[in-house]
Amino acid sequence: MTQQTIRTSMILFILFLSTANLVGQWTQIPGLEDLPITVLFKHDGILYAGGHRNTILRSTDNGATWGNIAGIIQAETTLAFTHDGTYLFVGTSRGTHRSINRGDQWERLSAMPIGAIYVEHFLVLGRAILAGSYGGVYRSTDSGQSWTESSNGMGSPPLYIRRLIFDGNRVFALRDLQAGAYVSTDSGRTWSPVGLTGVWINDVATIDTNVFVGTNQGVFLYRSGTNWIARNNGLPASPYVWSLRTVDSVLFAGLSSGVYRSTDLGETWSSTDDGGTLNRAVVAIEATDSELIAGTFGGLWRRSLSGLISSVSEESPRPIEFGLSQNYPNPFNPTTKFEMRIADFGIVSLKVYNVLGQEVATLVNEQKAPGVYSVSWNASNLSSGVYYYRMTIGSFVETKKMMLVR
Repeated sequence: MTQQTIRTSMILFILFLSTANLVGQWTQIPGLEDLPITVLFKHDGILYAGGHRNTILRSTDNGATWGNIAGIIQAETTLAFTHDGTYLFVGTSRGTHRSINRGDQWERLSAMPIGAIYVEHFLVLGRAILAGSYGGVYRSTDSGQSWTESSNGMGSPPLYIRRLIFDGNRVFALRDLQAGAYVSTDSGRTWSPVGLTGVWINDVATIDTNVFVGTNQGVFLYRSGTNWIARNNGLPASPYVWSLRTVDSVLFAGLSSGVYRSTDLGETWSSTDDGGTLNRAVVAIEATDSELIAGTFGGLWRRSLSGLISSVSEESPRPIEFGLSQNYPNPFNPTTKFEMRIADFGIVSLKVYNVLGQEVATLVNEQKAPGVYSVSWNASNLSSGVYYYRMTIGSFVETKKMMLVR
């Protein structure tokens, strides 16, 4: 072997090591270093980001480049995004606006009640949109043209609603100022308290029907009644959790010192930062197909999802029982994912039905080895509404409900 060949091999080896190291490291997205990014949202392959200083950004290339689409809004703070299948909505310190063309032009929703001007979170439930705001929960069934208060059972305003989330069966509302959590079993029309008072609530996420809340005292998992349990094993001491996000049943938490992940429903946590580059507060998390995006008070950061999630995990420990997870996202438009846990060899069927019991899609119908499988579904040919999906293998049958929003 010549010296030139040895030299070339060494260079290639060094480049390989450098690339391998970068896979587990966070890198900053250039050009946004001075912008505080406090909210992230993805819809139909497009990323949106908001924060302070009239910042409403859009990326059509998975976060590589960004453009400001704030236009006429001129708001000091951007608080929340959602999409109802027709309009993109944004809640800001200057009210709520909507756009029919992905933010190219904006329309101010002047019908918003005074108590709903400062919207911190949205939740789409079928044809309804819930807005969590300073004044409480507000509901619209006409894409934001009109709104009615929907806070019955929460007491008198101001209610300071920080987050709203649907776990497949119930709606949870998380209040600010240590006022705790509320639950609704009638799509957000009436509410009952379910504890979690005495902590400052920042964000919420679900895996199946498990509801996780990020607070100034770490992560809490809802059990039943008013029972919440701490899930902080592996997090730094006195963990302040700014943000939560689930990707393929993996839970990510943004702390004051970076992003941590849990693959066991919050039982244990580990850092996602192999190189120690993201040692800062992460106040928003979103994901593309291949990367995790972190919003901070100093711009946006990105990291490969390689090694953090797996779509099909046949090499993972063999499940001890069969199971079907709640689809994610839910509600969805038009794509969603299902996770199946297969404990033994057998013919597996996964089918989708409408509310009349008519089969509308067969997603799986084949023999499977033991393992955990992720299945994607595109419902672009179906109308909005409630659907059911059913997994069968041998004598095991499990059915769950989901909601398509167009």
